[in-house]
Amino acid sequence: MTTGKKTSNAFLIAANLVPLIGVLFFGWDGKGIIVVYILETVIIGILNALKMLTVYLVNGTKNEEEEKSEFTQGVSGLGLIPFFLFHYNFFIFVQSVLFFAFSSMWESIGKGPEPFNVIANFSLYINSDTLLALGSLLMANLIYVADDFIFSEKYKTASMQSLMMAPYKRIFLQQFLVILGGFIFMLTGGISIVMGLFVVLKIIADYLSANYGNNPKVTSWITKNVKGKNGKELSDEEKKMVENMFGRGK
Repeated sequence: MTTGKKTSNAFLIAANLVPLIGVLFFGWDGKGIIVVYILETVIIGILNALKMLTVYLVNGTKNEEEEKSEFTQGVSGLGLIPFFLFHYNFFIFVQSVLFFAFSSMWESIGKGPEPFNVIANFSLYINSDTLLALGSLLMANLIYVADDFIFSEKYKTASMQSLMMAPYKRIFLQQFLVILGGFIFMLTGGISIVMGLFVVLKIIADYLSANYGNNPKVTSWITKNVKGKNGKELSDEEKKMVENMFGRGK
């Protein structure tokens, strides 16, 4: 692993620890930090769209695979960018509604935020603490993109199709944590437990994503432990999906 990769990994881990330390030791609102992570997902989507645009401007469509993904439904070229932004942000909207629905339960029924008023609800949690946490995560993501995509010159060989799929692992992780976290909080009343679980899993996901293909041990672990249906070996199509989810970074 290069020095640059080690540095960007350190920034990713440190940025994730900032909100956890804030919740555990400085009394930050745990629900506000979950909002920060959702907003970070929006930032990652914007950065990913800019990466797709860079690939298109530099390479056109020469890096695209001949067989189009069924997921894109025949969309190709520059049209992949608005397609990605619409689809990706739809998932974020659903995730946000789930979170605010649970938040209403936490505050007691009828007194919490209206789940579907997503933008207005986000503003309820924006303060100096959440801005500091979001700023640290933004900086870490910018450093990661510069290191993993620009300085490594990955933009010369990356395809828009593979970049489009890369951020979805984060959506899946967050939706799982939002739902699971809601139940844990309702059972225990401990937002710190939810935050701790969220941050640990997020750091693991970020680290595996950042080092797949760069660290042989990480690549080997993912290859051996990610299984297909009924525990069978992954099909070629499933292996390709794993490559796109982990191997292309955020």
